[in-house]
Amino acid sequence: MPLLSVSNPARLSRAEFRVCVLLSKGLNTSSVCSELSISISTLRTHLRNIFAKTKVTSMAELLCLLPLALMSKAQVSETTLTRRG
Repeated sequence: MPLLSVSNPARLSRAEFRVCVLLSKGLNTSSVCSELSISISTLRTHLRNIFAKTKVTSMAELLCLLPLALMSKAQVSETTLTRRG
């Protein structure tokens, strides 16, 4: 099951999800902090929580998971829009 799927298997908080989305878009940690108006300390806390919840051990490992996870979420959104239209 994808990391950021609709069912949220890792039980990421909304803030943790936002961090993952921005990292997957290629933003560095400073840019993530600016975009979310948070301190580096808060970002580190979010990352520590994300690592624990997803059982990854490095930023590289997390970044490898994110594109697939976000693509799956986009496919679900597209399916939902198709059903409504």
